[in-house]
Amino acid sequence: MGNESFYFSRQTLIEERLKEIAGGEFADIILANYDFGYGAECVGVSWDITCDQLLIVAKYIGGYGLAAICKVLAREYRSKSSGFPDLCLWNSVTEKVMFVEVKGPKDKLSDSQRDWIDILISNGISVEVCLVREGDARDHEEP
Repeated sequence: MGNESFYFSRQTLIEERLKEIAGGEFADIILANYDFGYGAECVGVSWDITCDQLLIVAKYIGGYGLAAICKVLAREYRSKSSGFPDLCLWNSVTEKVMFVEVKGPKDKLSDSQRDWIDILISNGISVEVCLVREGDARDHEEP
């Protein structure tokens, strides 16, 4: 996935799969492939999330947004493999998902982080930047 020809040499197959994902077939794809590939070393894959969690997050992102994320990674993995927001938060009551980029007092957004924020927002996915500041936690306690 790290070289420029990855997407273009597989473009037809990738575009077909992206249409399936955008059309809402992502749950079937996840279920068919999660157990099969579980534990395998694969570029860009972390097995820290369970299949059930992945299905929930995918559902809340939706097929259109999920396909957009997958397309960016398939086309530009080398330049876009970093910069994705730090946190993925979801609310099972509202069935919403939000990505959060956390920045410390002296941190700035990188170009890659700005790109990902733009990509996510332009595809209807909520993103926030959380600015952490120094201070005593007691300053923020309720009386």
